Amino acid sequence: MTGDGVNDAPALRQAEVGIAVSTACDVAREAASIALTNPGLMDIVAAVETSREIYERMLTCILNKIIKTIEVAVFLTIGLYSAGNFLLTPFLGVLLLLTNDFITMSLASDRVRIPVRCRRWPIRSVVMAAGIFAACLLALSYTIFWLGAHWLRLDTRHLQTLVFAWLAFSGQGMVYVVRERRRTPGPRPGFWLLTELPLCSVASDCSRTLRLFRSAYMAHLGGRAKRGSRSSFWSSALMSAGILEKNPIKGRPFGASRIKRIA
Repeated sequence: MTGDGVNDAPALRQAEVGIAVSTACDVAREAASIALTNPGLMDIVAAVETSREIYERMLTCILNKIIKTIEVAVFLTIGLYSAGNFLLTPFLGVLLLLTNDFITMSLASDRVRIPVRCRRWPIRSVVMAAGIFAACLLALSYTIFWLGAHWLRLDTRHLQTLVFAWLAFSGQGMVYVVRERRRTPGPRPGFWLLTELPLCSVASDCSRTLRLFRSAYMAHLGGRAKRGSRSSFWSSALMSAGILEKNPIKGRPFGASRIKRIA
């Protein structure tokens, strides 16, 4: 509802979104939820677009949070029973939280596609879509763990490094998947998202940039890899897998219906 006079103040206060025009009195401005500063009503369009942008960013954060929570919690629990040891040390756990949280915070300024219609919160579809993504990601995470334990034959410390690198890179790649819920390409990522991804990837590269912590907290992955593989190769392979494995998941029919409902 819009208004400008004293008599409009009660209605502006009771409305879901009360809008005071630029010529409104102080009483109407106090009662309204939005106060326009320019003549006319065109600023209402900008307010609606901004609110829909906020909704899209919130939905991206919620999807990302649910997926990561399910994947990490279930994967670490299964790994504990499978390997007989914790797959992450406390230091690696804190480092994983930092790298993932910086990426998630950058979504606050990300570019989004503005919906043409008013959106509602499809809680059931959001949870189901996140569960499908988490299940597929969990299967791939366990495959990486199995390859490290049985094919590469890594010991506990090197296996923890492998798990940390995979969780860090796959978590960063998942952000680029959930930010666009349509099959057509969306707007390019925002500045901070483009900046945070390489920075967090470099910080997560345990075999090169975190060599300082190798002796006390982190094992050198390349030294134990089969056939003399280099650590940079395995880091690049994990990073590429963390980003590229999401494309088949996103386009499959079993997940397309759920994604379409929240797109």
